[in-house]
Amino acid sequence: MKIFELNTKLTSYSYPLAKIIISLMIVLFSIFRNSIFTISLKQINFLVTVICFVATISAILCIYISIGELFYVRKNKKKQKIK
Repeated sequence: MKIFELNTKLTSYSYPLAKIIISLMIVLFSIFRNSIFTISLKQINFLVTVICFVATISAILCIYISIGELFYVRKNKKKQKIK
């Protein structure tokens, strides 16, 4: 499954909700990483900061896509109920 593509054929809320929870954990880790561990070397700290920034932006994109998938799941469940 591709996590950065909108899947319009889902009928279960579990996959989008799991993606949202994991993405939120990545964002929270990036925000609070200095209180979890500290890096004294400036070059490595800069590298970790860049990696956390890219991971946070990717996680936010994944959250937006997952919210869209939740709407499609609701729509697909209504279609199944009608049939």
